[in-house]
Order: sequence, then structure tokens, then C-alpha cells
Amino acid sequence: MIRDIVAVAVHRPEEVFLKPMRMAMVLDHFQMVLDRLKYRRCVRE
Repeated sequence: MIRDIVAVAVHRPEEVFLKPMRMAMVLDHFQMVLDRLKYRRCVRE
């Protein structure tokens, strides 16, 4: 699975690092939320 595809017009060097990191953080946060939901479901059963 491809997690990070970045197409940016770079005006400043820090943009190269911020955009892929932001996408990775969003995906990691989403995965964490899914893991919590799965854990809660297991605890209830």
C-alpha cells in the first residue's frame, strides 16, 4: 500500500518536509482512532 504521495509546488524548503509529514500524521491519527474503536469492541464482548 502506498501511504504518501506528494505533489507540491515548492516555494520554500520547509514545505517539502511539512506536507508529507502532515499527511503521515493524519493517517497515523486515523489508524489510532480505528485501533481504539476495535479495542473498545473487544472489551465489551
